Amino acid sequence: MQKQLIRDYDKIGGWLIVVGLGLFGTALEILASLVTDYVPLFSNGTWMSMLTSSSVANGAAIAIFVVIEVLVNLGFVAFSVFLLFQMRDKKPDFPKKARLFYIGNLIFVLFDLIVCFQLSSNSADSATSLYGNLARSIVSTGIWVSYFNRSNRVKQTFRVRPTLSSEETESRTSGTEDPIVKTDQ
Repeated sequence: MQKQLIRDYDKIGGWLIVVGLGLFGTALEILASLVTDYVPLFSNGTWMSMLTSSSVANGAAIAIFVVIEVLVNLGFVAFSVFLLFQMRDKKPDFPKKARLFYIGNLIFVLFDLIVCFQLSSNSADSATSLYGNLARSIVSTGIWVSYFNRSNRVKQTFRVRPTLSSEETESRTSGTEDPIVKTDQ
């Protein structure tokens, strides 16, 4: 008689650790980018010159774009932290929300690229950076969305867990019977 433990997936493990590290790294990377790229923009007079430039329409469009970009990036930071808590608590809807996060990020990066090219004449270095972000987003979205769709670990880790009755809780704590162990005959 062989025992098969359903609790194999009670802990976050396997590639899900990489997902968690990626979500944490994404939040840190976005925050670092906001501090290094946008704080100087608002503090060194660039913001005011953008608003009062000779091309007022273009300056206003760029200013609106910058505000939207900062707000969306802060939203992605909050969403990635929220997902980390969802993942830690093994919430059943975590995979769906994580797919939404990756697909939303890809859409935002594509939107960012298009708007940047419409509003300014970017240098070759800037274009390379934007295309690099797009390529990275396409690859990570493709990998992680398919992982969340196909992985048994994801399906078992983030399943709806039945609530235990008082008798099951008692037997579990007394050690007489383990309702999580399923026996194959």
